[in-house]
Amino acid sequence: MGMEQMDMFSFVDNLNKDPVTNTTCVVMDGECKDVAWDELFDAEKYDQLLCVTYVSSASFLSRAIDKFKNVKIIIGIEKADVRKAIAESINARVMQEGTKFFEELPDTGKDKLIERSLEVRYSKTEYIIHSKLYLLSNSESGENRLIFGSANLTNTAFNNAVHQYEDIMVFDNNLMFDIYKKRFQHIYSITEDYVPGEVINKYKEGKLISMVDFTPEERTEEIIEILKKENIVPVCNETILKCVQEAQSENEKEITETKATFEVIVAAGKKKRGDKNGNYTIKSAQELESSKGKIIDILFRHTKTEMNMQRFSLTFNDTDKKQYIIFPKKDDCTEARAPEVFDRKATQEEIRSSMENLMQFLMAYKNFVSDTEDGDENLSRILEAIMYAFASTYIFKLRQENTGSKSDIPIMLVIGGRAASGKSNLLAYIDRILSGRQLLVEQHYIQYKQIEKRDTVGELFMTDNTYPLLVDEVPPAFFNSKSTNKGEELIKYLSNTLDSKHPVMICTTNTGGFSIPAQVARRIYFLKVDACFNEKYKSEANAYYEDVMANASNILFRDFCSKMGELIKTNSNLFGDDSADYLGIVRKIFREYFIISEMEIPKCFPNQLYRDYEYRGKNMWKTLYQQTKDRFVYSPKKGEKEATFTLNLKDMTTGVKDVQVYMNYLRQDILVEEAGMYVVLKAEAFCDWIGVKNVSWLERMRRKRIGGK
Repeated sequence: MGMEQMDMFSFVDNLNKDPVTNTTCVVMDGECKDVAWDELFDAEKYDQLLCVTYVSSASFLSRAIDKFKNVKIIIGIEKADVRKAIAESINARVMQEGTKFFEELPDTGKDKLIERSLEVRYSKTEYIIHSKLYLLSNSESGENRLIFGSANLTNTAFNNAVHQYEDIMVFDNNLMFDIYKKRFQHIYSITEDYVPGEVINKYKEGKLISMVDFTPEERTEEIIEILKKENIVPVCNETILKCVQEAQSENEKEITETKATFEVIVAAGKKKRGDKNGNYTIKSAQELESSKGKIIDILFRHTKTEMNMQRFSLTFNDTDKKQYIIFPKKDDCTEARAPEVFDRKATQEEIRSSMENLMQFLMAYKNFVSDTEDGDENLSRILEAIMYAFASTYIFKLRQENTGSKSDIPIMLVIGGRAASGKSNLLAYIDRILSGRQLLVEQHYIQYKQIEKRDTVGELFMTDNTYPLLVDEVPPAFFNSKSTNKGEELIKYLSNTLDSKHPVMICTTNTGGFSIPAQVARRIYFLKVDACFNEKYKSEANAYYEDVMANASNILFRDFCSKMGELIKTNSNLFGDDSADYLGIVRKIFREYFIISEMEIPKCFPNQLYRDYEYRGKNMWKTLYQQTKDRFVYSPKKGEKEATFTLNLKDMTTGVKDVQVYMNYLRQDILVEEAGMYVVLKAEAFCDWIGVKNVSWLERMRRKRIGGK
């Protein structure tokens, strides 16, 4: 998406009257000024950029430097913590961060890296770089600009909407430019390419599909070669390893990787005999062969779960922008069958046949259910779930391209409903039309009991397999769990940290006890599918469903993948006019399918995202208010203090669990205070939210005197 849409480039929008009070303070040639990003990093005036800085993400970097002809960037550390810096440097090599960085780069960035008009480098193992400097110059006019200070090349550093204080100094055509250019050249001399040359060569040859193409043994061999080549183990001693082990981080991903790095170095190295300083040396070839199994176990714990599940496997090829089907490895981990292109354009007749099958499936949720009043609404949500499923293998790409927070695009679709509402059959149909497999209904998805053990859910997200995780009967307790491998902590962690290719989860749950904390609610997509199938139509409905499943295929999905691949290849906007609707591109393609099929777009076609969780909470609170109005103790507005309701939720509900459910469903900006059993709400905002007229304090008193309600 365009640079003008990035948060970073709204730099001037929130400026204060006095530039010295801006969160990002810019001093240019001795004067504090309001300076926009495009003026500060003026790619029309300067065509060369040299910088030393921490970089937050590959996609952000690519957009930030897009208009410069030649760029050399040296990646430094984020924070001046020596232990963390050492850990970061070694982690980057052991965890192959350079390869991941390349995978995340947009095509324009990859092309520049191949042409060498973009160089991305990082320090050799024994050095730590914490400088932040930017050198801009014009190759023809000789004009130059020097920028240095506290700011890294990140969105938070150059965005005044973020309250992170940064200071930068700017000097145009100043003698210091030559000093710092010489300084840059020296730092450059102690660095090396961040992205391995082998990765770029494979990409150029069209061979690099995904890390999933390599067996654990192949990747371990590569890591061992890196350990030898980079001289990592010999520079380590007990002191450095202790620094790595003790490196503090609030990021669970960093903690996990640091721990794994420490274990790999210990497994690949050994203490030098007679060395009193505790220095390490790399093991001999024979010893490394013996240690290989242990290294594989350390590095690929998360992939064991994936392999054992025998899930259908797709992965996106960054070279040709196509989805590839990855076949299961043999027992000895060798390739059973080479990956094959999954994308395939469908004929008009094939599209029509697939769309007719889809509509037949939808109609089951109208013809065989008891609740028919909201039939179209129920069908609309079923179709919305199917659209999310079609988008699922590209959610990672949408998150990369999103100009806002990647957590705005949920990695989980939760289909909530009562028993007998057809949730499991919906999961099975989704797998049928995505994978094309013909299986028993219960074999089309994973039962939650199969993955409920510690860390399994998180591990399944940590793979390059972009095919969705289809999980049936996830208990409501999962979403409220206080454990780090379930509930709020896990969902927040995955939503915030998943950067490269990854799957999403599409799961079902019972709506009875379902509620989630506010931080989880914005990171999942909840659809309420609650119309129950009528028992008296059970035999007829089952026969109808079996017929629909038998005639279903994945032809439409393969055509959809072909269309998405073309859009990505041509750098088309995947969000359309409404950047908030991440399913907008899917809606557009499905409308085209109806037109191609010469079918009328049905009334149940979902034109926007649903807000079912929010509406459910609104209705619950409205009912509570209407049934216990007298217990909402009203305090009128006093000066600048707004009117409030105070209530004892414990007395108004049936227990502590119910209190938590109501608090989970409450819109957070309405809450003033939660103190023990008492809750204080903003009266006006609360009444507006639930859609009732707020009764003033005087009117309440008058009604009370005459015995009214």
